[in-house]
Amino acid sequence: MKREVEVKFELLDIENTIDKLDKMLGVSLPVFQHDSVYIKNLSNSVEEYLANTEFPRIRISENGALFSYKKNSNRGEDIQDKLEIEFMVSDPLSCHNFLVEMGLNKQLEVKKTRRKYKYKDYELCVDSVEDLGNYIEIEKLLEHDDNSNFVDIEKELVDIIHGLDIEIGSKVSRGYDTLKLIKSLGI
Repeated sequence: MKREVEVKFELLDIENTIDKLDKMLGVSLPVFQHDSVYIKNLSNSVEEYLANTEFPRIRISENGALFSYKKNSNRGEDIQDKLEIEFMVSDPLSCHNFLVEMGLNKQLEVKKTRRKYKYKDYELCVDSVEDLGNYIEIEKLLEHDDNSNFVDIEKELVDIIHGLDIEIGSKVSRGYDTLKLIKSLGI
């Protein structure tokens, strides 16, 4: 099991960012990803949605199907820190049926085109998310029992993004799933 700490920003100039990162870190080809997010209790509000603490997901891409289990920490909304377990699945429909039999419901779908870059011990992702826009995120994976100071790690991640000298907008403290729900609710 791993713990994922990530920071995300709106991306104002995706083409220049991709060019810069391709030159700096090597060319990253775009991969389309279609995520289905499942929760125990279907939600009609952001509060109800976030009252769920576990967010299983099936991600289908040209690389195959990936099952992800994410569990939010109790560190507050400003720090995106999640327990994460991921593994490939050979049959996404059976995985969906299993989740439904376990009492989970598909709440929403997120479709995006992602470019991944490796930078030292970090993963940088440039995402173009359907109906939401363009983003850059950086994540650091820690061991589950790592007791690092998450505020310090978040600052480290923010400093790396600022050091890239790219055009970014506001810091985003919600996941794409939550942003998609907010948009669908017209909030």
